[in-house]
Amino acid sequence: MNFIGANRRAESERKPGFQYLNRDNIAAVIMDMYLAGPETTYHTLLWLILLMTYYTDWQNVMRQEINDKLGDRAPVVDDKQCLHNVMAFLYETLRYRNPGPVGSPHMALEDTKIG
Repeated sequence: MNFIGANRRAESERKPGFQYLNRDNIAAVIMDMYLAGPETTYHTLLWLILLMTYYTDWQNVMRQEINDKLGDRAPVVDDKQCLHNVMAFLYETLRYRNPGPVGSPHMALEDTKIG
């Protein structure tokens, strides 16, 4: 998404909330994407490698599926639909060891008095 273009369109159309698409917020979002993205990807790949070495039977099933469906060509996004075992292993790894924090509080931890 082009944040600067979205900012200009929202400002010209006077959409509510356009003031939040300012340079500081855009910079913060981009920084969050660059700082958080590599860390979660790194830990997900580590867990995938660890679990594949532990579950060699699944590793063999996935290797066979990749050889059967892809052959020698590089995978593309559309291949997700035909690589059922690979995707199942990936989804199970993400379920087992979620890279992001889960379970943030949805209520106040203490009584709060305003005013």
